[in-house]
Amino acid sequence: MGTQVLGSASTVFKYVYKVLGIVQFSYSKAPPTTKFSKVGARLWCVFSYGYFICICIFFHSARYDDKILIYVHIVVFYGTIVVIVVSLIMFHRRSDKIKILLIRIDDLNYTPVKKSTTTILSRVLLISCLIPVVVGYSLRGTTTYIIFTSCCTLITFDNFFLTDILDCLSEKFTAINETFRNLTSNTQSRRTNKVNLIIESVQNLSHTHYDLVILALQTTKQFEVTISLQIAYCFIATVDAIYTLITMTAPNL
Repeated sequence: MGTQVLGSASTVFKYVYKVLGIVQFSYSKAPPTTKFSKVGARLWCVFSYGYFICICIFFHSARYDDKILIYVHIVVFYGTIVVIVVSLIMFHRRSDKIKILLIRIDDLNYTPVKKSTTTILSRVLLISCLIPVVVGYSLRGTTTYIIFTSCCTLITFDNFFLTDILDCLSEKFTAINETFRNLTSNTQSRRTNKVNLIIESVQNLSHTHYDLVILALQTTKQFEVTISLQIAYCFIATVDAIYTLITMTAPNL
């Protein structure tokens, strides 16, 4: 059994999660032994939180004209502040619960299966799309663009964190299924006493599978608020992006 939760996650991403405040707990499964270690895991994100709070305080909206969908443009900017503030609050509130759930998931000790490269490729693609947006908008130098890119960064890595957790759950489910197939294959050729052992093992697997389903539901529940906000925000931002493209190609509209 591993001594850390999220053992299959990338070390680089683990540090990014802590710096952004998405993870505010120690990856070690051992409980904290000193008072400093109890709060030390939450200190990684102090500078990031300070940065996010500052850009929210000094946020100012751009000048708006009387073109169509100007209210959508306004909602995007002020919605960005709402998403950042709520996300920071939820990161803090859900931290202890998520660590407990991750420990319980890891305690279901089944041999990890080989991970697919699909997750890695999708992350590379998303980061490749995110970097030009962050660099391009940051060069504009306005607070509205900076706060927008900051929100995009938070949303992206929060979803990466959720993906890491779901990967852990998926590995456990896959390992249980493979164990079940190995136990039930060629049962007719086995002796009666061994068949009884197989039946007992299958019963244990069913209980473990049930526990894992409950843990999966409890884990995804911790992300309900942030995911709902992110879906609404991405929809509004998409509408605003379409409007911006229209005004750039047809400025007289």
